[in-house]
Amino acid sequence: MGVSVVRQLYTREATSSKFTSSLNDYLVSVRNRTPTRDRGGMISPSQVGGCQQWALNQLRAEQRENHSSPWDKPFLDMANLYHDYYQNLSVKAGILEPTSIERRVIYKPLKIGGAIDGRFVRNGPLVDFKTANSRIFSRIVERNQVKNYGVEMQMHCYMKAEHVNDVIVVYINRDTPSQLHEIHYKWDDKVWKDVTDWIEPVILHFEAGTDFEDLARHKLTNQECHGCQYFAHCRGRFMISNEGKKMLV
Repeated sequence: MGVSVVRQLYTREATSSKFTSSLNDYLVSVRNRTPTRDRGGMISPSQVGGCQQWALNQLRAEQRENHSSPWDKPFLDMANLYHDYYQNLSVKAGILEPTSIERRVIYKPLKIGGAIDGRFVRNGPLVDFKTANSRIFSRIVERNQVKNYGVEMQMHCYMKAEHVNDVIVVYINRDTPSQLHEIHYKWDDKVWKDVTDWIEPVILHFEAGTDFEDLARHKLTNQECHGCQYFAHCRGRFMISNEGKKMLV
């Protein structure tokens, strides 16, 4: 089966009282933590494959507001807490390299900037934690190894910046956080080409001070526009009809 974060968390002493207190105790211990996410005028890997105009607007907002409010999120939401809990648990279990947790990664040629969740010890694969509600988590488990292309594009940003060829994405059931499921991603030149094809127009518009005219998604990820803080000003916002057709709104 190869390297597995979940298998080691379930079988090592990581789940014993030697390494952890209860999740509730952990949540109490971090209640006053409020870190911010400073992207430093870069495109976040999590944006790649989504709305290009939204990513462009965020990039401009960071420049205009000195890299502040668009990425400052309250730390005390359950998704972030579960995420942080399993990061720390994996370090204590000897699974993740301590110095790799939330390490800043940058790929300057495409203005990619973010932070990795961690890396397996002894130069193993990168690890990314994600949360999902029970309905989505069940779908992920049932389809096992059926990958989300947007996530795959995001993981390729991390792999390129870190010069590695594989990533393990660990999904946490937000409603039952003891349930975990992992999916492995390997480097694929075709996916990386799709990443560059998505990012390059964003950079061109950013440098030229122009906007996308009618594009609010990337054709490969087929992401639907639900609106964001720039929704009222977006020229290309749309919804998908029940027949699968794009409708401008």
